[in-house]
Amino acid sequence: MLEGLSLLIIDDDKVFLRDTLENLTESGYKIFTAPTVEDGLLILTEEKILVTLLGLNQNQDDIFHHLKQFKTDFPFLKVIIMAQKGNFKVACRAMTLGAYDFLVKSPNMGELIPIIDRAHRQARRSAKKKPFLSFRRQSSESPSLPEFIGQSTAIKSVFHLVNKVAPTNTFVLIGGETGVGKELVAHQIHHDSARSRDPFITVNCGAVPENLLENEFFGHAKGAFTDSVSVKRGLFEEADGGTLFLDEVAELNPTLQVKLLRVIETGTFRRLGDNQERRVDFRIISATNRNMADEIKSGRLRSDFYYRLAVLTINIQPLRFRKDDISLLIEHFLKSYKKTYKGSLKKFSSSAMQMILEHDWPGNVRELKNFIERVSILSENEMITPADVALAIPALDDYQVFWEEFETSDLAPIDSKSLVSLEKMEKRYIQYALKAVGGDLHQASELLRISLQVLRDKIHRYSLPANKIADSNY
Repeated sequence: MLEGLSLLIIDDDKVFLRDTLENLTESGYKIFTAPTVEDGLLILTEEKILVTLLGLNQNQDDIFHHLKQFKTDFPFLKVIIMAQKGNFKVACRAMTLGAYDFLVKSPNMGELIPIIDRAHRQARRSAKKKPFLSFRRQSSESPSLPEFIGQSTAIKSVFHLVNKVAPTNTFVLIGGETGVGKELVAHQIHHDSARSRDPFITVNCGAVPENLLENEFFGHAKGAFTDSVSVKRGLFEEADGGTLFLDEVAELNPTLQVKLLRVIETGTFRRLGDNQERRVDFRIISATNRNMADEIKSGRLRSDFYYRLAVLTINIQPLRFRKDDISLLIEHFLKSYKKTYKGSLKKFSSSAMQMILEHDWPGNVRELKNFIERVSILSENEMITPADVALAIPALDDYQVFWEEFETSDLAPIDSKSLVSLEKMEKRYIQYALKAVGGDLHQASELLRISLQVLRDKIHRYSLPANKIADSNY
């Protein structure tokens, strides 16, 4: 048993309190008691307590709410639930929300003391590993987290899955193209989980040299190899109690996949050059922009490793399939840019916005974010015009004229000299449409909502170069 440590018992069951106090008299713990959670919270703010026994006598929803509060306000606190009778569903829910253990009250307290001792040891190890955290957070507010923004059906589906999986310890694989926000989703899952006050450790499996990856994951003992003059903690140890995010997980070679799979299955590992078996508790969230079925078929990815990581899969659609999200993202990035650089809040003209919506955004949200910063710098006025967009996205330069505004404005009357003839506008627009579909006349006619014959007539009328148009029938 551990001497000189404090223990809090929150319970209004007087018989249980009496029996527990009698059994713990010689345990060496300084014991505090409170009849309600509110009273217990006051004690926790004043005393350095690492373990709490919480009686499950009150409303279960209230208990679950308080478990979340304990995890937020007291990152090192281990909560042991004490119930009058066993309930598998309630026990699972409690453990998911961060309870250290779930026990049934018993007159025989002989088994309780070793559990309290283990909880204390684990709490003290966590506190020692993360000294930068105060024993109690000064604010119960959640740490700052970038928002994942969207209103499309595809993004609502992602939100739904995040809400479902976050409270569990389930391993998650996030798929999607580069720039769609995979790491942001991983952060959100960790943030909404019972592990949120423990580390979120990220490793880009494609950025670390292959010969160094094993050392990164497992660490090494002093003297394990030349120049290893001190002990190095690996990523598994760093992520103990929290989440390990494996970005570009498909980059791991099959040999390392086998070694990681063993740690995932057993929860134990050894540092390089060390014989000591170490136990860790972590959750893995991984991400990839590759087709995993192809990776397995090619032999680059082990199927057993994949199935262990992908207990639940979240696929994020590229931005070109989520046009409904673009306006919200633009508004968010404009406000963020204004706040960061303390400038004026710029807006896009309707034609400039239409120009943006027509772009495919191959770099997805990351490209859009960079574009907003770039166009905010380049634009001379608060209203961003098609010319500004074309300057920030050179690929659209040839088609700027199609999106120039013709709306009247009380503040800026139309200059007749700047108007383009309808014939010229039509010619340039057809050129734009043809380029957008790679010169395919059938697709262009559908895009322009005119018949194929009418499109051919207009091409002939405007003497558009036939050698630039991919149509074998023309």
